[in-house]
Amino acid sequence: MQSQSVLLVDDNELLLVCMKRIFEKVFLDVTSVVNGCEACSQLRRQRFDIIVLDINLPDVNGLQLLEYVKLKAPASRVVIFSADSDDKIRQDALRMGALEFIEKPMEFDRLRSTLLSMSQGGTGKN
Repeated sequence: MQSQSVLLVDDNELLLVCMKRIFEKVFLDVTSVVNGCEACSQLRRQRFDIIVLDINLPDVNGLQLLEYVKLKAPASRVVIFSADSDDKIRQDALRMGALEFIEKPMEFDRLRSTLLSMSQGGTGKN
């Protein structure tokens, strides 16, 4: 297992449960939250090496949360995933510091390999 801490942020609780189960087999510390407020609270308590962040959250836009992450935890590597495939959103996310943008429905193997690459010091780009 990798000694990386991972924060998963998505309002789809079923997806979160699945992702957490998959990533707990690879990473030692996986935290999952269902909204931006909870994500901010976790970020105040703990440093995360990798953050997997949905764009469409019920309480905050994922790009706003990405901006907060980059301000409060600039060393965290961020992967954005979204059902919204708008090129402007993708470009904004990458410009703001996300290392990868993955569209939903996503392939868990691709996300897993991206996170493994990041945990080994890579950019996450495959």
